[in-house]
Amino acid sequence: MSLRLGNLRAWRTGDRYQGGQLVFFLALILGAISVALLFYTLRRTPKQDLADLPDTPPLRLQGRRWCDFEIAGENHYQAALAAIGGVAPPGDVQGANYFCDALLVPEMESPSASDAVTVVIDGLRVGHLKSKDGADYLARLKDLGVASAVAACPAYVFGGSIDEDGVRAPYVVRLGLAWPVQLEAKVEPPPPSPRVAARLRGEPLSEEDAWHYPPVRTIPEAEFLQMMSGGVEDHAVCFAGWSAERIDYMGAVARSVGLRVCESVEDKPTLMVVGPSPPDEDLDRAKSRGVTLISGDQLQELVAQITSAAQ
Repeated sequence: MSLRLGNLRAWRTGDRYQGGQLVFFLALILGAISVALLFYTLRRTPKQDLADLPDTPPLRLQGRRWCDFEIAGENHYQAALAAIGGVAPPGDVQGANYFCDALLVPEMESPSASDAVTVVIDGLRVGHLKSKDGADYLARLKDLGVASAVAACPAYVFGGSIDEDGVRAPYVVRLGLAWPVQLEAKVEPPPPSPRVAARLRGEPLSEEDAWHYPPVRTIPEAEFLQMMSGGVEDHAVCFAGWSAERIDYMGAVARSVGLRVCESVEDKPTLMVVGPSPPDEDLDRAKSRGVTLISGDQLQELVAQITSAAQ
């Protein structure tokens, strides 16, 4: 009897052990399925929605602030648009409201197809230009000399709201595209002024450049012309920051038209012609005594006016 009880206990113990193994393996399988479902849910966009884009940066098309240019095929890419614009919760009547840039990608393998120009947002296909629009667009790119180029324009994604019956509205894309398309004008930055260029090179400003672009602020041209209109007979000039040869030349020109030439600010000039490297102390004295700072060009204008008035 005791042997039978022992066998029964051993059998029950083994049964519990095998049952625990079964539960463990079932939990492991369910956990793996749950992880797979979660991974699938998080990947809301199918692989085929990913666009194959070139490495070169896109051209920029002239756009419109109001995005109202319709495209086609969004119904095939609702999952991608949901990922881009966001999924509205139940009761949300607003839906997606996403302003962005879209890429227009010519499909050169089938340029005559109805979907010859794919629309891509955030790296995902979201539709294509309508058949006639696509043909006109490709012809226009060819006329502009950029056939098959990828181009960017403003875009707006909306929709995806849920109505009272729980029905979700489709996502829609509109482009801010001027038609016929035109490339955005490239605005080149203006070249740096000679004084900025000299500073960037770590070199002093040349006297030729300083003649037109002095290193300090001089009287604005409009104020200078107004000053000359009041008469120039009583003006006297001095020079700061020039070489001795240039000072001799400018002094001779000034004297030839009757201007008084001062050796320094102490001689009470009314005008100071600023060179490429004027001493700070000379500038400070000139400003404190009301001396007007002028450029070489303005001195030339002054001499020309005196010469014209004398004829």
